Amino acid sequence: MAHNNHKIREGADLPPSYKYLGHNLSEEEIEKNIDNHWEIYKNFLFPKFIIKCPICGSEKVILKQERFFRRDEGRMKYRCDIAFKCSECSNVWWFGVVIPDDLGKKQMIGNNSATYYWREIKEKVGGENG
Repeated sequence: MAHNNHKIREGADLPPSYKYLGHNLSEEEIEKNIDNHWEIYKNFLFPKFIIKCPICGSEKVILKQERFFRRDEGRMKYRCDIAFKCSECSNVWWFGVVIPDDLGKKQMIGNNSATYYWREIKEKVGGENG
């Protein structure tokens, strides 16, 4: 029989990872951070930074999908979860981005959420390969 050697923490000695639970940023600070890192182009979000796989470091990355949704809790209601996939090692990861209300309402068109996959995004935005 395996023994569980994990101690249950109690009291004031919080684990170091506790610092990642939540934040106290203002809406203005959040909007500035988003504006510094993301741009809206034809109603979709694109990074202003080079996307590299967090596992293998490859830049052979594709935008997999964007999911727009509304959250009832919190101050800023509309969000977009953006998934990227590494074409090298197949890792998939997400960014969760707060978006302006008008973009959220436009993309959802009355639904609770809307998901757009890369082919549909490519068709809607056009571009050199579109």
